[in-house]
Amino acid sequence: MKQKYNRILSLVLTGVLTFSGALPVAAAAADTQSIPETASLEADFLYSETLADSTIQGVIIKLDTDATPDSAVLTSQTPQGKEETAATQIVSNYAVFQLPSVEDRTFLTVESVIADTVYETNLAPLENGTTLDASDFQETSESPAMYDLEELSPEKKAAVEESVITTDLDETVTGEDIAASLEATAPSQRTRTGSSEKSGKKIIVLDPGHGAPGSGTYRDWGDMVIDEAVINFKISKYTKAALESNYSNIEVYMTKNSQNENPAIKARVEYAVSKNANILVSQHINATGENVTNASGVLAMVPKVDGEHSFNEEAALNSQELARSILDELTKLDFKDMGFQFRLSSESTYTDGSVADYYGIVRYCRMNNLPGTIIEHGFANNRNDALKLNNDNVLQAIGQADAKGIAAYLKLDSGSSETPDVPSKPVQTGWVQTNGKWYYYDNNGSKATGWRLIGNTWYYMDSSGVMLTGWQLINNKWYFLDPSGAMLTGWLLINNKWYFLDPSGAMLTDWQLINNKWYFLDPSGAMLTGWQFINNNWYYMNSSGAMLTGWQLINNKWYYMNSSGAMLTGWQLINNKWYYMDASGAMLTGWQLINNKWYYMNSSGAMLTGWQFINHKWYYLNSSGAMLTGTQKIDGKTYTFTESGDLVE
Repeated sequence: MKQKYNRILSLVLTGVLTFSGALPVAAAAADTQSIPETASLEADFLYSETLADSTIQGVIIKLDTDATPDSAVLTSQTPQGKEETAATQIVSNYAVFQLPSVEDRTFLTVESVIADTVYETNLAPLENGTTLDASDFQETSESPAMYDLEELSPEKKAAVEESVITTDLDETVTGEDIAASLEATAPSQRTRTGSSEKSGKKIIVLDPGHGAPGSGTYRDWGDMVIDEAVINFKISKYTKAALESNYSNIEVYMTKNSQNENPAIKARVEYAVSKNANILVSQHINATGENVTNASGVLAMVPKVDGEHSFNEEAALNSQELARSILDELTKLDFKDMGFQFRLSSESTYTDGSVADYYGIVRYCRMNNLPGTIIEHGFANNRNDALKLNNDNVLQAIGQADAKGIAAYLKLDSGSSETPDVPSKPVQTGWVQTNGKWYYYDNNGSKATGWRLIGNTWYYMDSSGVMLTGWQLINNKWYFLDPSGAMLTGWLLINNKWYFLDPSGAMLTDWQLINNKWYFLDPSGAMLTGWQFINNNWYYMNSSGAMLTGWQLINNKWYYMNSSGAMLTGWQLINNKWYYMDASGAMLTGWQLINNKWYYMNSSGAMLTGWQFINHKWYYLNSSGAMLTGTQKIDGKTYTFTESGDLVE
């Protein structure tokens, strides 16, 4: 029965075998207070260990229940605040957790779910025990299956004695069993013996950079959002699939199995080392300052190698060779090759005294003689790069390019690890890039031509199947396809000119009513602004291209455009007032000689009539606005006006 128990405990401990060191061990019943809408549950046992050269802390908690929890979440307190960590493994009533190793961590509670009931467990009493280390558990020759308690201090003896637990298998188990299980399973986890060397397989570890959505580079373009953490995980999944589908005799691992995981940088490299990896590739996208949008392309962060930086030189040079192989494939996707990026630490050094590399993945890989690099796939704040990164088909192509670069570096054999009974050429489906050109193959392997709706996006392939981009004249209509091949609609700014593409993607010309505003697009489709002479009429479009109507002050002159937008000239009756616009459309004011008659328009341009006192003189303007001269009978009285129209007193 003891052997059966140890097998269970070994399974539990498998999740924490990358840890070293020691934390308090105690056994006590915790007095818990019930929490609304939950039940309380005690913990019988807490064991925490951090093994050498790791940044991960493993925790095992035995809950006082006969049932196996469906899930468990551990809450702990660090100087940086509270952390909640989901169990990585649950065996029987034991829950295993993996946490970043930090100083001064305090375990607070465990929340477990059993048969739709939430249980809250207070761990504070278990934090007050005596600290034990794996080295404290040593078997003696006289009693190989028991610890010699006489060799321990009184405090540690008490802790070992208190750490006795009873399993569901009716076996009494002490801290000895934990140490024995650790020792039984540790060699394959702690040492870098070559599982790859024994099997002849190449071990590849892919590292999707960052963790939960929003934790890396993030750019909201309005019409699309570029979230690095999401994109990195997709690229790694595509790379893994491409490697496993196209190459034999390999094993491919990822440093995390879900998008929201965010292991410490050092832990990612430790994971690769534990897998006896041949290489580690950390996959990212890049960004610059918010106002810098012209940076574009792919680059690799690699270790610095020269006369002053020769620590683990062979691994460092191999890292550069690996990076170059991947960049060579990525540039076939029309990404600019930005080459290598080197950066040295301002504080850290290697064991030979040389200045260490700055980037954690690069530094820790070099320290472990592991070829490793960080690949940056385009810039989130470059519009053209972002359009590519927003397209899952392009992300798949990026993943495939990374896979090809890795395969070239490792000199992998293409093809499945199993030989089929009847060799057959697999049917190509989806997007395929050949000689720098993109093609799309239907589910039956047929090459697509013409318009195709793929994933809610329209693409156009010419008669040879090549995906087109840029301006294209199709059936006598112009369309614009962005760098990813996607057909665009709506307003589009190209070479500092605005164009409008209707919902079908066709470029519009002439007068167009868009969102209740009129615009004029010339024969090339370019939107016009300012004064425009169209069909023998003058129109004025503001800086946004919208046609104006009514009164408009332009260059300090007033103009009037009717409801159709046409500029008016001559006499115009507007809101029961007469105005006069000259041949250029400008509204006139003051004295004006029109058709050999004098008229007077006030400062607002309105024509005046009747008696008017102007420049200290009286004038009379008849009902049509014309100035009177000579002798005139007005309201039964006779008045005399000079030739210039002023009243003779």
